[in-house]
Amino acid sequence: MVREYLYSSEEFKIEDSELGISFLDSVNLPKVDHTLDCNKDLGNEFSYQVVKDPEDVITRSFTTKNDKIDGSLVFFFSNGKKKGQSHYKDGKLHGPSYFYSEEGLVISESWYIHGLQQGRSKQNYIGGELYASLQFLDGKQEGQQEYFYENGQQKTLTFFKKGVLEGKSLLFFENGVVFREMTYENGVRCGIEILRSEDGAIKEETDHEALKKEAEQKLKEKEAKLKEEQEKATPTS
Repeated sequence: MVREYLYSSEEFKIEDSELGISFLDSVNLPKVDHTLDCNKDLGNEFSYQVVKDPEDVITRSFTTKNDKIDGSLVFFFSNGKKKGQSHYKDGKLHGPSYFYSEEGLVISESWYIHGLQQGRSKQNYIGGELYASLQFLDGKQEGQQEYFYENGQQKTLTFFKKGVLEGKSLLFFENGVVFREMTYENGVRCGIEILRSEDGAIKEETDHEALKKEAEQKLKEKEAKLKEEQEKATPTS
């Protein structure tokens, strides 16, 4: 299985065989110090710009080309430390996007291609522990999505297809016991849904297929009754 995510001064590359992503783009951007506190012409149609708060402290800096953000956009905390950094091309997110805690730990990492989120994304708790491991394809959730408790224990496990829930979904207690088990087909719950207590004992089972058939039968009966009433109300010649 191939999995490579790379953004350098020369190229932007994503190879992820599991998600079916194979992308390569050249990178040719001017070098710039994002701590510069004044706007600057960088040549070749590029410029560097800063935005400050009322206290004259930089809140973000970025490079533009033809009046669109092109290159890096950097956000800062009030103490001057980096809060986040995203990459753009022609005004659209293009490359990795990172956000940090004031201690410098990565809070989130995501990747974009021409404005659409692609590939693997991670979100962390403030302390650095993994909070979520997600997957995207063309801006929509795709495949396995996982969330975790702060102690590292898995919290949820779901699967998506083109942004819609598909397949098994599991929700866990913090002790690792599955407390809810569901199955989705094209975003709709189906099959048997199981609800458990913290010791693993089954509390409730719901048969969604049976509920669906019951609802369909009630609808048929309602329509038949309505038709009968309409026929009775129609005068005969």
